[in-house]
Amino acid sequence: MGATVLRESRQNQHRHVVSGHVAHGLRHLRFHCTRCGNCCRQFRVPLTDVDLARLVLATGRPPSELVDWLSPTEVDMTGEPESFVVLPEGRRLMTLAWRDEACRFLAANECSVHADRPMSCRGYPFSVTLGRRGGVRRLRLLDIRDCEHTWAAQQNVRNVARQAATQEAELVRFTQRVVAFNRSQRLRRRVGKRLLDDGAFYETLELPTVGPGADAVAVALPGLSVASDFPSSEASGFRPANE
Repeated sequence: MGATVLRESRQNQHRHVVSGHVAHGLRHLRFHCTRCGNCCRQFRVPLTDVDLARLVLATGRPPSELVDWLSPTEVDMTGEPESFVVLPEGRRLMTLAWRDEACRFLAANECSVHADRPMSCRGYPFSVTLGRRGGVRRLRLLDIRDCEHTWAAQQNVRNVARQAATQEAELVRFTQRVVAFNRSQRLRRRVGKRLLDDGAFYETLELPTVGPGADAVAVALPGLSVASDFPSSEASGFRPANE
């Protein structure tokens, strides 16, 4: 069994869809983060292209300094095989880099890129199943055994639904890009060409190469709405984790 990932696979989420119109698990909305930082030491965080773009803009660092590529034996992604990128080294999952047995952005139990953290971090500890109309159908908790949380909060269920819908949209977009890249890699293999490396994959993501700011996002990622596709916790009002 590989490292635990800070996201439940879409396949597993769909297994928990229930009938009727009453949302299940809303009691979990009382979860309150105490900033213990344990989730940043326990989970490997899978990244999408939009997650990575946010971090590049926020830190000014190249993707190679922000990403760890994990093999299927190093991380458990059962139910979501399409998230693995085919590279010369084999199939790899793009995850947030670690340093000293924790997320590289964890400093004194604080997230140093909090406003621009990946969507999986923003959604922790919730696993949300949405109904056909976009509301929360079922709310479950990811692994919180090592989390020093309390039950003193009351999250807004509409914000939770909006957060989950944004995360799903970004994941679908990223998966489509991975599938296209992997298809080209398999074609290269069939005709005897050398497989492209992670640098080539980053190029297909059209990541920003300019400094931080909304204008930079619009230039680097045309077609994306800064407000909807690059939400901050402050803008969305969704503050379940690392607050």
